[in-house]
Amino acid sequence: MWRALAKPFEADDLPRDIAPILASFSALPVTLRVHLGTVLAERLRLAGFPSESRIALNTVARGGNESIEQTLTVARLDLTGTRSEDARARLQDLATGTGLTAAEALVELLEDARRRGTPPDPQWVDDAPSLVRATRGTEVARHLARASLQGGIALDRFDVVRRALADGPSELTVADTDALLVELATAVLARGRDAPFLKVEVLLRQRIRPLDLDDSVRLAFLSRFLDLGLSERALDYASQKGGSAEEQVLIATAYARIRDFDQAIGALDGVFTDRAQRARADILSAAGRAQDASALYLTVEDLGNGTREAIRAADWDAVDRLMRSTQSEPGDSVAAKTDPSAMDAPNTALLSSMADRRAALTRLLDLTTVD
Repeated sequence: MWRALAKPFEADDLPRDIAPILASFSALPVTLRVHLGTVLAERLRLAGFPSESRIALNTVARGGNESIEQTLTVARLDLTGTRSEDARARLQDLATGTGLTAAEALVELLEDARRRGTPPDPQWVDDAPSLVRATRGTEVARHLARASLQGGIALDRFDVVRRALADGPSELTVADTDALLVELATAVLARGRDAPFLKVEVLLRQRIRPLDLDDSVRLAFLSRFLDLGLSERALDYASQKGGSAEEQVLIATAYARIRDFDQAIGALDGVFTDRAQRARADILSAAGRAQDASALYLTVEDLGNGTREAIRAADWDAVDRLMRSTQSEPGDSVAAKTDPSAMDAPNTALLSSMADRRAALTRLLDLTTVD
């Protein structure tokens, strides 16, 4: 029993039958049971012994002694059972205090919402900083600072969380801050608008090299920057060792957009999925290799682009074969099907739109400070 009370333990640290520990605890004088009961109950709970944790608490309660620490442990136990809503209500009552127990209760509420995949009550996130200050220097303050920032991310408070992380909260370790930055980046990639995304990315690059990110996050950055028309920035997130077929298509697309067609084609070496073949055809078209592009478009059954490229290559025999292999829909204009300028018009409009957007985003990235 005394070993169990001396320090936190894992389940493997205890004997298989822990009934003797509870019996020894029950035999202690009331004053010692009151003083040590919550400690033993909480350690049993954390080690995965909920029933035994309740027994320790009941041993104290039978003496008519209850405390807010006991209430907190009971609420924690009830969170995983059928009385979870009642447990949350008790935790909210406890979290209105100003001390360590209030901070612990607020951590439980925030982490419970996270486990359930639901956004926390905004008021909990707003209340956290004052309790962090009140418990500064404790491990609880660290847990609460981290949980409140995670809550802010879940509430899409991207700028608020970014500024907090940029200031380097003293309660958090370097590993905490870096992990939260990646979590923030992942959320803003999925749900954030362009400006918050770019500001988070600038901060992230100050602490973590793009190629040190997990592949899923790195590829999300690569894809997002391509969507924004910032191809050079996208390539910062490209693996130097070659990656999945999806990544190689994205890399090839980025190189093609900066008109490095040799690198673009090289990025697709060994990749022959339909998407890769289509990307390869797009690159050949942009590079002016219309006849090669036409042949590749036809391998993915893209007759429209295949015909267009055959026209650009002045391969009239191929054009004749392609035009005879398809039937015009009623009311369609043959001129519209075969005139290169008509076919290129939508692409020209798209490229113009992307260029305008790229210029605006580049100006934003070139800002010397991020508020």
